Amino acid sequence: MAIEFRQWDVFTDRALGGNPLGIFPHAQDMDTEMMQALTREMNLSECTFICGGGDGRYKVRIFTPDREMIFAGHPVVGTAAYIFRNLEPASDEISLELMRDVVSIRRLQHDGQMLSCFTSPPVRWHGELPDRQLAARLCSLAEDKLDPRHATGLLDVGPTYCIVPVRDRDALESACCDITALRELHASTGFDQLTVVCDGGYADGGQFSTRMFAPLHGVMEDAATGSSACCLSEYLALTGRLEGMAGRFIGLDQGYSMHRPSRIWFNVAGGSDNRLIRIAGGALEVASGEFRID
Repeated sequence: MAIEFRQWDVFTDRALGGNPLGIFPHAQDMDTEMMQALTREMNLSECTFICGGGDGRYKVRIFTPDREMIFAGHPVVGTAAYIFRNLEPASDEISLELMRDVVSIRRLQHDGQMLSCFTSPPVRWHGELPDRQLAARLCSLAEDKLDPRHATGLLDVGPTYCIVPVRDRDALESACCDITALRELHASTGFDQLTVVCDGGYADGGQFSTRMFAPLHGVMEDAATGSSACCLSEYLALTGRLEGMAGRFIGLDQGYSMHRPSRIWFNVAGGSDNRLIRIAGGALEVASGEFRID
């Protein structure tokens, strides 16, 4: 049996940057066990499986090496880019049916690049993490490396994130997820992924930089994380760090510590009771092939 796959780099405008994604375009007859096994074989942070559809609406399942996901941003952006290019070349809008939500994606031009842009599912704020010592331990940092202006936040968009603000890029680059502390956080709160953020970008147009760690999902660090960007957008808005930026795309840099430079664009409009968050990024195909399974 031959199983076709494509590999795309997502949240980038150049090959070998961004976050790699495996795409299996003909998965309508594939069972869950095979999807999970193929994802482990690809050894990427996520793979997607297109399980049928047409006329602008497609059923898609998302897997990490460890489990199936309710939602994840870079798979949505990358899979949408594949569909726009190969299945819907005349369309500028499609929908993906995920495990829980139907996500609409628009194709648009920004900063000289063609982007796939989706509206985030609702982001839920679960309050602050009051234990600054635990926040520092999560990042393997001293407490004085945390940003004293802002508290650590707990947010979810399906995937759950503990967002820790740090003082500067030096602190960001020094961060390393302490898996024992993350297990402690998960046991007490149910939150199982860590996002670290600081002001300032790595490249022109970047306002913030971030790193994301998910060792409990089999991903030690991720190069570009759309669901984290959804939660981070809400967090930055709630903490007043987007003053004067409403309604325009803001650059978020990730992946530089992994030598996978990535640019996520996010756009926030509305207030806390009617927040609209959009996430956008570029993507391009870098490989294709097939698995041969007897």
